[in-house]
Amino acid sequence: MPLLNPNELKFPCPNCGGHLLCDMSLCGIKMTCPHCQNEISVPRFPSEKHLEPANVLLKKLLPEIIECKMYEDDAIIELRETLKQSGCHPLNFDIEPGDPLDVMNFDYLRLIIRMNRNFYFGYHRWKTDQDTDSLYYSPAQELLLSDTSIHSHNDTLSRWTAAGGKLYGIPSKIFMIALKNDPIWVKISAFGIPYPPFDYNSGLDVRSVDRRAAIDLGLLKKNNSGPKPIEAPNPPFIAIGDLNISASLLAESTMI
Repeated sequence: MPLLNPNELKFPCPNCGGHLLCDMSLCGIKMTCPHCQNEISVPRFPSEKHLEPANVLLKKLLPEIIECKMYEDDAIIELRETLKQSGCHPLNFDIEPGDPLDVMNFDYLRLIIRMNRNFYFGYHRWKTDQDTDSLYYSPAQELLLSDTSIHSHNDTLSRWTAAGGKLYGIPSKIFMIALKNDPIWVKISAFGIPYPPFDYNSGLDVRSVDRRAAIDLGLLKKNNSGPKPIEAPNPPFIAIGDLNISASLLAESTMI
């Protein structure tokens, strides 16, 4: 799923359910739905000023969540209370409680927390894998797609091949494999980083491929010492108010 423009708002038509995309400057005004031709109001959305206290709290709570010193649900309760005190209740913005645009939505806040937590683990796993010995014995990795992903297998294959990735195996069992320092890992990432998560709510992960398999696939020659270690950027921070989280929840809710 491509990243949304931070100045764009994606929301469903309250009449027909059709997906709509408009500029944030249009929040609160009336427009005609291009799908059903009915007049609708564009939802308003909390400003950065409204969201800042909750994001400050989120940064404080994340280390405790990562170190298993705090339950996700307890953190969400604290974040919801802070958002409420900051005036972020959805009804203040003509948004239905529980809607993907509702920043107090449990599912929305849970995905925010899990994205940031997974960035932390993805980054530190990547750093461990960049050890010279690790790269010698496990020089490559395979891209995996979980059953809970909002992306289809064909979408993932298209994403991989569009980035220049090579496919291995037979039609009934295809593998997406590359060396760990191959630029493709950055190319398939919506965040420009070589480790998972590669996209919002994507279910994409990696699994190490050992040296013998990498040589058999032609990724590495027998006398090659393995890929050279590379530096990776620090994990990004996904803030409350990120509309891509709303878009991924909307995509998840409309999956057949």
